[in-house]
Amino acid sequence: MHNILREYFALHSPVAPKVEGRITATDAPRTLLSQLEGYDYEFR
Repeated sequence: MHNILREYFALHSPVAPKVEGRITATDAPRTLLSQLEGYDYEFR
């Protein structure tokens, strides 16, 4: 899965995710984009 995402990001960068309000995390800050650690993704 990570290789697929890397390939997608290489072709479609920069990626600019936006908060749409469809899901609410009750245990995390509103600005959190990912809980994965140790990967080289960069969200802007």
